[in-house]
Amino acid sequence: MTPEVRNLLEKRRERDFKLGYLRHNVIDTKGGVSIIQRKTLYGLMAEDGRYLYPPVYDDIQFLGGSGLACVSLLDKKSLFSIRDKRIVFDLECDEVISYESFDSVEFIISGKHGLWSNSDERVIIPACYDEVTCHSDCQYLWAFSESHYCFIEKATGRVINISNALNVYDTDDGMFMQFGETQNVVYLNHDGFRDSVYLRRLVRKNKGRLTLRNSKKEIKHIIDIYGRILN
Repeated sequence: MTPEVRNLLEKRRERDFKLGYLRHNVIDTKGGVSIIQRKTLYGLMAEDGRYLYPPVYDDIQFLGGSGLACVSLLDKKSLFSIRDKRIVFDLECDEVISYESFDSVEFIISGKHGLWSNSDERVIIPACYDEVTCHSDCQYLWAFSESHYCFIEKATGRVINISNALNVYDTDDGMFMQFGETQNVVYLNHDGFRDSVYLRRLVRKNKGRLTLRNSKKEIKHIIDIYGRILN
């Protein structure tokens, strides 16, 4: 939290204490948490009437079905877990992007991107990358930083660094990348090594064609058993 934001918070809290006699309005309620408004500022309140956030913030919104509330003050945002009644990030985020169709929320802190999974209700990619996938339901999640891609195993957080990748893909199972030297698609096993035998077996199982997508980059590639891109 920056000194500017901290000082503004202190002043607004003092002001709100003096306005305690004024009733607040309930704007919206979800999971036992209510967004309240007093004059022009907003807060969060629990079912028992306890302030989770006093009404001293510029804006508060529930982020769809994410289980999060986004709390804004000046140019910073907090993320608050409705289920756990806890702060995930305290006025650290520069930007928050909700992807309803991909069941995720992307957050940016000091120019670095991370990802929250709505279904898991936790951070699955920490904010230390230049770009991240918007998918939260893949076994391996891709991220990009300092001119190279990596995959992050969702279950464990293990990072698999890869080199010479032109593109990577969002898939339910395994890791696929477009190899820079040949521009063909290769399959990477659990340890990050190429496995052409498994790729051919998988494509044959799909009647000789396999469709791969990168939703963030709006890429759709159809490959044959040799990983050649056909479209």
